[in-house]
Amino acid sequence: MRKVRAAVVTEFGKPLEMQNFEVPKLREGQVLVRITASGVCGSDVHIWKGLDPRVKTPLILGHEGIGVVEDLAGEKSDVFGNVLNVGDNIIWDRGVVCGVCHYCVIHKTPSLCVNRWTYGISKTCAEPPYLNGCYSEAMVLDEKTKIIKLDKQIDPVTLVSASCSGDTSAHSFDLHPLKTGETVLVQGPGPIGACFFRRPCYGAQVWHLWRQFRAERQRKSLLYDSHNLRSYVNCTCTHL
Repeated sequence: MRKVRAAVVTEFGKPLEMQNFEVPKLREGQVLVRITASGVCGSDVHIWKGLDPRVKTPLILGHEGIGVVEDLAGEKSDVFGNVLNVGDNIIWDRGVVCGVCHYCVIHKTPSLCVNRWTYGISKTCAEPPYLNGCYSEAMVLDEKTKIIKLDKQIDPVTLVSASCSGDTSAHSFDLHPLKTGETVLVQGPGPIGACFFRRPCYGAQVWHLWRQFRAERQRKSLLYDSHNLRSYVNCTCTHL
């Protein structure tokens, strides 16, 4: 049986460990994806430091991912009805929802789904199908995962943060659609703020709040706190 490697959090605050995993047999609707790009989100740093009480180890981190379809169990289409085939480039929703609870059906707000779980956060790599995070050579997508088929020419490194920061900023427009003449204040030019500016604002004024001193202090703090994790991930991912 084929094996793949993944960077695993075995103990919070400690270097990630490279481990081998057998690729499981897919059940109906699941998709095996070869990871071509995985983002390092700020939440990954918090999780690695043990600051998220939801998370248990051992864990394959990573909820931002883009990949190539390597195998499918049955026929599969993306959210726009495009049939998926082996070799297709795809991006997927990091959160998996039930589609039947009150928030999914009545409120049409799946982000509040009571049964929602997230890749690289909610499931350990001791739970089937084991390959549950993006810091891996491959991962298995659940049958309920929302998938978007991508054009071949899209650079996965450029787009990968859209699977977290991008859809978070886009969700703000769902909660409050902009109207002509309104004023929008974006606090901070991080990945979410940057993605916000990629969205047409249809005549609304957009102001970007950026306090240089505080931002520089936070930047240095983040670099200090996450140095070990980022250095390790950058090193190991070049060998995946």
